[in-house]
Amino acid sequence: MYHSQHLEFYLKIIFNYTDIIFGQFYGHFHMDMFQLFQDSSGKFESSSLLAPPVTPWYEGKGQNISLPVNPSIRLVYYSSDDFKLLDYGQYVLNLTTANRNIKEDKKTYELLYSFTTFYGVEDLTTESFVKLFQRLKRRSYWFDEFFRFLTAGMETIGCDKTCRVAQICAITGITPHQYEACWKGADNIFDSTQISAPKNSMIISICISALPIIILMLIIGYVLYKKFKASENKVE
Repeated sequence: MYHSQHLEFYLKIIFNYTDIIFGQFYGHFHMDMFQLFQDSSGKFESSSLLAPPVTPWYEGKGQNISLPVNPSIRLVYYSSDDFKLLDYGQYVLNLTTANRNIKEDKKTYELLYSFTTFYGVEDLTTESFVKLFQRLKRRSYWFDEFFRFLTAGMETIGCDKTCRVAQICAITGITPHQYEACWKGADNIFDSTQISAPKNSMIISICISALPIIILMLIIGYVLYKKFKASENKVE
């Protein structure tokens, strides 16, 4: 993954100066993701942001280098008072749409998502990334969206269990040892009761929509029943 001797020295710097390191920013992987740095006790002490590239990546058939991505630009917001990282907006150029409208001279980058707004966290601190990391393991909906953002909105392949484990382990497996240990515990990574948010939301929505109809039917039934009983009494 990395040269171990250099990585070890780098991690010492990170852990020794976590109180003044406000952010780590990387590219190279051509993916939209984040990483969590944990010390020897397993506590997450720092985090980093990896941004997708402006250059799209398309590989030939039979190659397994990287997934194709949309060209992307990230705008990071921070506090000018204490330099705390507040949020970022990920802007993309949808290549599918752009190639479909090749006669248009002007191609525009559009906001794909705002990190804090979409994921419902307060900022870009390590604590916020830890919350998101736990959510990715518990809810398949959030992981699916995370995987969609991974390629800046470019539709690629489906992500099966092996793929999911690889993505989760890439977040916390900074060292080769951590990455291998994560894979060995792959069966225990995800919550066995993962729930897809859209399906649940749909069920709830259907129930709420049907509730007034059910109440109306009960009222009509009650009124008809009262009329029927009244007519029976008159006959008697």
